[in-house]
Amino acid sequence: MDADDIQLYKSCKPSDVSLLVQAMENCVDNVKNWMVINKFKMNEEITEILYYDLKNIFNDMNHSFWYLIENEKVYFTDKAKNLGVFFDLMFIMKHHTDGSCKTLYFESRRIGQLARFLDQNSIQTLVSSSIFSRIVYCNTLTSSMYNIPSLLLNRLQRIQNHAAKIIMKKRKNDHVTPLFWALHWLPVE
Repeated sequence: MDADDIQLYKSCKPSDVSLLVQAMENCVDNVKNWMVINKFKMNEEITEILYYDLKNIFNDMNHSFWYLIENEKVYFTDKAKNLGVFFDLMFIMKHHTDGSCKTLYFESRRIGQLARFLDQNSIQTLVSSSIFSRIVYCNTLTSSMYNIPSLLLNRLQRIQNHAAKIIMKKRKNDHVTPLFWALHWLPVE
């Protein structure tokens, strides 16, 4: 039996990072022992630790620190996934946006190929479930963070624009503002 997505959080002063690592090792050992007693298994191969340094003082530190799980070193990583969202060290959501855009481009191409065989209501249902739901997933998290580059939001906006054109069966160069009004959509940002 496996348990999914156990997460541990701890904060410290920048000068106490080595104490943080020790505390996390102890905590992981306690969790591991509990899991063994209750017949769960921890997968050390996919275990990761993400160290956020809000003042950006210790950039190089993330790759030099590690903790042990059963004599196996687990190094700090530059990104971690939580409930389908990739968090990165600088909170710019680049990994999350890259992954989302890759999936969304694929989905929009598939729906675009089917669009000529479907009525507008069916296309809108497909776009809402396959594309729009992914764009708005955790949108308050991604759009409210202060340092997300507009370039990343623009990529999501282009996908939303394309989805509106698919639904309304418009050409590539048609303006999207009237389409957003007709669909009652807000821009990504």
